[in-house]
Parts: sequence; structure tokens; C-alpha cells
Amino acid sequence: MAEIKGARTIMYIGKKPKKIDNVNNNMQARVWNGLGDLQRVTMVEANNLGKHPDIWADVTDWPPEQRIGMVNKIREKIRAENAKHEPKLTVENATIDQLLARVRDLRDINDKLALPDGNKPRVTSGLSREELTDDDGLPRSRPESTEAIVNEIVGVIMQLDSDKPELFDGEGNPAKEAVESMLGYSISVHELNAALRQLSPATE
Repeated sequence: MAEIKGARTIMYIGKKPKKIDNVNNNMQARVWNGLGDLQRVTMVEANNLGKHPDIWADVTDWPPEQRIGMVNKIREKIRAENAKHEPKLTVENATIDQLLARVRDLRDINDKLALPDGNKPRVTSGLSREELTDDDGLPRSRPESTEAIVNEIVGVIMQLDSDKPELFDGEGNPAKEAVESMLGYSISVHELNAALRQLSPATE
């Protein structure tokens, strides 16, 4: 296509993956392929498109870094707007995969934290290891209530050492046998899943 005399560079700054020029009456309407795409138009067309500053921007005289900066700013705004309409992750609506992902995220936080002596503090939730044993250091007996069992499972999961792969299954999820070993009693899959749900607080 021949270069347009006196052409202006117009950038699409809207949300659609594809935007057709529905302002100018051209035989062959120009198409912008998503946010940040550029098209060369005539001065008259640019003036018409300029009447819609929330959709198009004349960036003819902008340096590349200014164009990129504007696109990134718009992307962040779109993400923020979309986040407002997304349901919060709660115990009621979370899937097991989401809960396990939350556990892996917390393990990653543990791995990135380090004290001056090289030890890693643990990001914990629920009972501490001391609270999981009797005064003589022996594992506590299985609590009578499901709530108490789940709380103890939570405390164990949050203290699993990520440097020991034998404590996790092939997908990186807490192994039921490892949790049972630390608790000193058997648990059901239902109880383990309930504990994982507690590890998925609603976050912004």
C-alpha cells in the first residue's frame, strides 16, 4: 500500500481484540488488531478519529517509550476493572486445584524468605508444631471434633519442608501420608481437603 501523504499514526487504545474504523466512510475500512496496534491514516481521518479519545490516540509524534507506557497503563486499568467483577476466592466457591495452588504459593513465599543465619522462617497458619504434641513430645491423639482435626492438618501443611520432595506428591501437593505421619493419626481425604480450603483466604 502506497504511503499516505501527510499521514498520521493512530493507535487503538480500546479493549476489543479487533477494532474496525466505523467513523470514516472508506471503501475499505481500516482494522486495528487490539490494544496498541498502529495504523496510518489521512489527516482528515485522524481528525475524525480524534473525536473519540477513549478509543483512538494520535501518536504520530510520540517516541516508542511513550506509546509503550500508555499501553501498559491502559492494560493495568483494564485488569483492575476486570478484577472488580471477578468473584472472590472463598471456601465456598474455590476448587481443589485453586486451594492447592494457594498452598504452593505459600510454600514459594517460605522459600524466598531467609533470615541472616540462612534459616527460612515459615509462613504458618493454624497450630504450631509444639501445639501438635503433648508435653512429653509424643503425637497427640486424634481429636474428637472434625474442626479440631482440620485445624491440626492446616498447621502441619504449613510446616511441610518444601526441600523434602517426599512430603509431596508428583504434582507438588501435600501427601496425605506425610500429613498423617506428622499428626500421628490417620485422616480422611475429606478432612485433608477441608484443611486446604482453610488455606485459601479471600485476597484482593
